[in-house]
Amino acid sequence: MASNRRQLLANEIARLSEEGHSQRAISSALGIARKTVNKILIEQKARREQGESALTRHIGRPRLPKASKLDDNDEQIRSWLEQYPRLKATRCLEMLQAQGFHGEYTIVRERLRSLRQQVAPPPPAAVAQTTAGQRAEFDWSPYKLAEGLQVQTWSATLCWSRAGYLAGSPNSKQAAILALLARSFEQWRGVPRECVTDSMPGVVDRWECGQSILNARFVDFAAYYRFKVVIAPRACPKFKARVEGRDLSRPVIAAGKRGGSFWAR
Repeated sequence: MASNRRQLLANEIARLSEEGHSQRAISSALGIARKTVNKILIEQKARREQGESALTRHIGRPRLPKASKLDDNDEQIRSWLEQYPRLKATRCLEMLQAQGFHGEYTIVRERLRSLRQQVAPPPPAAVAQTTAGQRAEFDWSPYKLAEGLQVQTWSATLCWSRAGYLAGSPNSKQAAILALLARSFEQWRGVPRECVTDSMPGVVDRWECGQSILNARFVDFAAYYRFKVVIAPRACPKFKARVEGRDLSRPVIAAGKRGGSFWAR
C-alpha cells in the first residue's frame, strides 16, 4: 500500500511540475516537504533518461551471484571430470584440499553436480540405423509366475530385421547368457557383427574411469563367435531400444521372414 501511495504521489508531483508549478508550490499544495518533491522529480528524470521497465521497478533488479571459493577451481574440476566421469564429491574435496582449498563439502557437491552436467555428454537419444547382420541386442526381463516363482526371460533382437529369440531361464547367470546367446545365433543361422547389452553380471565385471571392464570368459566367447561386444551407457535404455521396447505378448518373428538376407559366418 505504501508503494501505491508513493506512485500516486509521484504522478501528482510530475503532473503539477509539467503544469509549471514550482517545487515550493507543489509541496504546499500536497502538504509534503519540498525536499521530497525535489527527490521524486530527480528520480522521475533519471527513469526517463536511463530507461526502466515496470517489472524491474516492482520486483527490483536481479541480484548478482556471490563469489564462491570454488570459482577459481572450475577448470581444475572440469579436467578431473573429463578424466574421471564418476568422480565423487568426497574425493573431489580431498583433491581440492590437497591444493589448499579450505571450503566445505556442501559447496563442492553442488559445484560438482553443476559442472558434471556441463562436461558429461548427453546420452544418445536412440541407436543409429544399422545394416543387415550388423547388430543384435540382448537383455533379461524378470517375471513372476502365479505360484510365486520368478523366472528370467531372455530376449535377443536383430536390429535391422527385428527377428527375435525369446526363452525362459531360472536364473540370469553367465552360463545361461552364453547358452542362450548361442541358441539365438542358431535361430538366426548366423552371427551379427556386434552384440549390444547393458552392464549385466557375467558380461561386465565393473566400471573404471567411465569404461566398462568386460568379463574374461565372455570376451573369450565373443572371440570364438567373432562378434564385437558393445556395452550401452549406464542409465540409457534407449541405446538398446529394440530389445527394451519388445512386446513379449506379440509372436516372435522368425529369422529371414523380414528384411531379406542375413550375414552369416
